[in-house]
Amino acid sequence: MQYFTFLGVGTLPEGYEEALYSFEDNKEEIHASKYVQSAIIEKFQSDISEVFVFCTEKSYSLGARNIKNEIKTKFNIDIKFITINEFVKIEEILQKMDEVLKEDFIIDVTHSFRNIPISVTMISNYLEVSTKKQLKHLFYGNYNRETNEGLIIDLINQYENSKIASSLMAFDQFLKISDTYLYNLNDNKINNLMKGIYQFNHMLDYCEFDSCVHSISQIYNFCQSILKEKDKYILLTPYLKSIQKKLSNIYIEKNDAIKKIKFIKLLLAHNSLQIAITFTDQLIREELVHYYYFPDSKSFKEELLNKIAKESDFYDLSTDLLFFLNIRNSSKNINSKDYIVNIRNKNNNLSKDVSLLDKENINIFYIKIRNVVNHGGKIDQNIDVNKIILKCLDSVEKFIKEG
Repeated sequence: MQYFTFLGVGTLPEGYEEALYSFEDNKEEIHASKYVQSAIIEKFQSDISEVFVFCTEKSYSLGARNIKNEIKTKFNIDIKFITINEFVKIEEILQKMDEVLKEDFIIDVTHSFRNIPISVTMISNYLEVSTKKQLKHLFYGNYNRETNEGLIIDLINQYENSKIASSLMAFDQFLKISDTYLYNLNDNKINNLMKGIYQFNHMLDYCEFDSCVHSISQIYNFCQSILKEKDKYILLTPYLKSIQKKLSNIYIEKNDAIKKIKFIKLLLAHNSLQIAITFTDQLIREELVHYYYFPDSKSFKEELLNKIAKESDFYDLSTDLLFFLNIRNSSKNINSKDYIVNIRNKNNNLSKDVSLLDKENINIFYIKIRNVVNHGGKIDQNIDVNKIILKCLDSVEKFIKEG
């Protein structure tokens, strides 16, 4: 790991006083030194490959030689100094760190200047994204002049929680997160949640309808598991509760098809229009095939198609039903394949009332929305896509429940 730290001026004119440093996670192990850096390097000597010290011209002239000699003598490590001015801009810090960063890293802000402690989260986030390296420790040394003792606190958990909170907020708002947040975190519950959300995003990208709906339940349960220890996750609690509330009506629904309807409505509410169009098309087709060919089955499963023909094709079967049942207007361009017609004639088990389907809006959905998008066209701006999809979904729900 690379270690980045800052050199202040100490208590002029004496410089830094020797102190007894310990770490928050092990207060019994004492490190005696004038420099907090020495205590940190001693604890992580086997992991640290390079040490970079930010300093002003003043702090360099007052203390660079002493800290360099101590670190070299104790640990045989040569410090690399990076000179900055006292009122340095964050952009300059980022640039200088970005130029040398090539491993996972430690930042110590004990003696940092001005606005750097406030901006350390932004600095670390930027570096993690731009370099794909991970901040492993974020140290701050708290010195008590009266006792001449220093307690070194690792703020890495707070930093990780701030990243997780940002990620959960993004998912709550957009149903998306960036995989840059998915490091192997120490907390298994958080790890499971973040990986579950990432897998959901992956399945959404690949239009895996059933897997997405199943993943919603997993995410809900992961949130619930964390909320059982909400005192431990205070920073994350409001985001977890908001996500749960958003997913709850899908989670508690028992009917698989109604779950899918509610999921599509959730996508619409988050402006995921393209995928909502794809899943609406799939839902309509699934429920037609389900209730025409397999009315005794509780839900549509594609493997059921093997029961009627080894070579049966879901798309051909569903397209045939859309026109055969007059749900879509007749088209000269659609001719059902002979083997599909034979299958249909042998398996007419329709027990639902097709008149409950909103044929007008389903027809508009296919002609002016779904087909246009599938062929790379542009939907007419006068068409209220959300309204039409919602009408289609409501009629499919009525068809399922009342038909």
